[in-house]
Amino acid sequence: MSHSPPSEPDYPYPPRFRALKRWSVIGSLVIIALVGLRIWWGRECQRRFDALVTDAHSHGRRILINDFAFSPVPDERNAAAVLRTAANALNKNKSKELDEWDFGGELPLNTTDVRMIQELLRTHGDDLGQARGARDLKQVDWGVRLRTPAMNVLLPFLSEIRHLSSTEQAVALYQHTRGNDRETMEGVRDILFQARALEAEPTFLVSHLVSISVQSLGSRLVLQTAPDLAVVNSSRSSNGPATRQQVLAVMGELLDESSILRGASQGWDGERMGMLDNIPFFARQQLQEPLWTIFRPMFLLDGVRAARDAGEATRMFDEPDYVKASRYPQSFRTGKYPVVLLSTRVMSQFLAVGPSKTLLQRHWSLIAERRAAAIALGLRLYALDHEGRLPARLEDLVPEYMPALPADPFTEGRPFCYRPDSPAPMLYSVGINGFDDNGDGSQKPGTANPPDIVFSLAPRPRVTTAPAAAPTDQ
Repeated sequence: MSHSPPSEPDYPYPPRFRALKRWSVIGSLVIIALVGLRIWWGRECQRRFDALVTDAHSHGRRILINDFAFSPVPDERNAAAVLRTAANALNKNKSKELDEWDFGGELPLNTTDVRMIQELLRTHGDDLGQARGARDLKQVDWGVRLRTPAMNVLLPFLSEIRHLSSTEQAVALYQHTRGNDRETMEGVRDILFQARALEAEPTFLVSHLVSISVQSLGSRLVLQTAPDLAVVNSSRSSNGPATRQQVLAVMGELLDESSILRGASQGWDGERMGMLDNIPFFARQQLQEPLWTIFRPMFLLDGVRAARDAGEATRMFDEPDYVKASRYPQSFRTGKYPVVLLSTRVMSQFLAVGPSKTLLQRHWSLIAERRAAAIALGLRLYALDHEGRLPARLEDLVPEYMPALPADPFTEGRPFCYRPDSPAPMLYSVGINGFDDNGDGSQKPGTANPPDIVFSLAPRPRVTTAPAAAPTDQ
């Protein structure tokens, strides 16, 4: 007996199956939309990244970590190797007293300063001579080889050269107290060379800041010694007065600001590279798969945004003075892109370095100091040719003593203020506030900077018989 198969039911599907089918379709569409959005997000991220890199390379700027790969320089042609050898030698065979000596870098020298500098010359004179020999070498390679994460790069030579330059300054001041200004001027040139060497790539902002501090040692050394610098026209003497050729050479180096501007620009290039390299790396350390794959564009765009703003920060240092440079934004821009879709500050707020007013002020304060030091040398040459009298106007220095008169960088092209007839002759910049406060260089309570940046033109006492104050226990 045969049985026919049961017939299909002729009633509709239960409602619960219709709802499940509807939600399945909706869910599939949402997943497809999210996958499409992620694909678009990744492509947009790559487009912005490629555009940033292409723009940097088209302007001859380094931006990727591989752009900072340099061929090593043999030690016999490497000024950095010579300087590091000399700097490390200064830390060897030091007496306990010399190791604890705290030199203030100012005239007059006290009896302790004189004794410590004499010991330095006795034990490390050859090392200082070796450091001077680095000036004959044209190539500089500090041996920095970058790899991800760039944040882990070590720059031990910064503190080494800073200590070497401080020692050079102390010795040069001591030579001035002995009337050996030829050596004083050579000491200035040693310090300025070491500052330029610190700007050799790869450079970061910290390298530029240390270079600024070293350059300041050289310019302050000039400002302290210029008012009574002994100068002769002959170029044959090996000791004693400085030669006019030496003074003009130092003046030329002080007025050549190309290394300062290049160092600032290269420092920002290094920071920009670090942002592109460090932000994705540290984000990858925090996220596991599949979260990293999903959110990678967010962090890469965060690095692109921070690197873009760092690139724009270099434009501040292309301006001719602080007034124009200070008009640029002093922090990273926010809110240009939709935060949810394109970019966040998740990592850049911790890792990125933005333009700051303090950095600008240090940069332009150094330029003011260097220009003032060059003018002080020009004034000294004038005084030596005019029976010790200072000129009535700074313009009288041009063209015989200076090729041109440098402007006060805290103004839009105006010259430095000059008071030759005051009880204490002075040269001064109007400083951060941009106003002439009649040479008021006193620090006001609650302010970060004095009203004016004052440079004294009066000779300083060279040596005091008072010993250094005994250190107090902290």
